[in-house]
Amino acid sequence: EGITNLNTSMDGMSKSMAAMQGMNTTNLVGRYARTEGNIFKYITGNNAQFGYTLSAPAASVKVAIADSSGRVVKDIDMGTESKGDQLVSWDGKDNSGAQLPAGAYSFKVTAVDSGNNTVLSTPYALGLISSVSLDNGNATLKVDGQPTAMDMIKEIY
Repeated sequence: EGITNLNTSMDGMSKSMAAMQGMNTTNLVGRYARTEGNIFKYITGNNAQFGYTLSAPAASVKVAIADSSGRVVKDIDMGTESKGDQLVSWDGKDNSGAQLPAGAYSFKVTAVDSGNNTVLSTPYALGLISSVSLDNGNATLKVDGQPTAMDMIKEIY
């Protein structure tokens, strides 16, 4: 009976700690998060920011931005880049200079070294945390309107 009571007590404490941890994430609302993935949100009048991490230096890096239907709307030549994190800022204009509507966009990075060998790139998005939801003590953040699990968050600003 003592062990059963101890197990019940420990289970209750575990649930309480998970709920407290989830509630502590509410202080993240209004801050920015860096998340894995190649989808970002463009808001009219603001530059969208997203990026990628290169596994090695690259002699040539190109970024292709696509709309929600997958059509490439903007090509950006980033030139030579060093190994590590790289940030892209996009003004929302297409290849002809026309302003595009607000919404979700994706991007693809193509990087090669001086020998024309592919350099691995890992994409990331930066977004505003607007809310936190809790499900059985597990927190999910809404980043730029997209539900994002805590394990997808790589950095908070």
